[in-house]
Amino acid sequence: MGVGLTLGACKDDGGGQESAEDDTGTGTEATDDGADTTTGGITGTGDSTGEPPPEITWEFEDVFGVPNFDDDDENGQVDWNQFIFDGEDDHTVVALPAVPAGYSLELSMVGDLAHARAWFGQQLVGAGNGESVESATVPLPADEPSEVMVEFGDDYVGAVLTLTLLDPEGVIAASDSILLRSSPLILNHHLQPTEHVWVVQVDAGFGSNASMVAEYADVLGDQFTAVPGASYGFDV
Repeated sequence: MGVGLTLGACKDDGGGQESAEDDTGTGTEATDDGADTTTGGITGTGDSTGEPPPEITWEFEDVFGVPNFDDDDENGQVDWNQFIFDGEDDHTVVALPAVPAGYSLELSMVGDLAHARAWFGQQLVGAGNGESVESATVPLPADEPSEVMVEFGDDYVGAVLTLTLLDPEGVIAASDSILLRSSPLILNHHLQPTEHVWVVQVDAGFGSNASMVAEYADVLGDQFTAVPGASYGFDV
């Protein structure tokens, strides 16, 4: 479940006692020992700058990626069998928003842990070196966006990754779970009947294939899809 969170700012109520207000005008009094106030579903500390409280949107899209079977660093090893490195291009990025200082990220994964993993820097969950890592907690940088990299080691792998935001006291501030799925391996042969037809629809100065596209759509119905794209010198 994705949520939007607001860090509450404290202000002086004029009587020497600080109070925290949310957008509705209601607040929670601060304790005498200086404990953090809670508002908007997340714990925040007092702020005397007058700046509006930052909002954190903790919601992420499902990941659909490809198996990492190539050798981007050209060292003779399949990239899946190595730690993450610069120049790798078969990872899918999950962008994390900036959070205040002291927050941390808990990553946990269920499903095919032998063929899927997620990286935060050099820390991973999922497929490790001979064993699976189900969960890990890492500190997040202060006031800077960060990212989690998702990687697959086989075709049509399925897993679920949960990203949990923890406040400085280790209390859950937000959590979201996303599906991880790698592309399937599809094998066809020349005697297999066509199951679906895609056609690049062209409407340029030199001509148009609109009549052909219309005929395909009329005959094939749901088994036909027209897609936009460049003609590449009549080779569509």
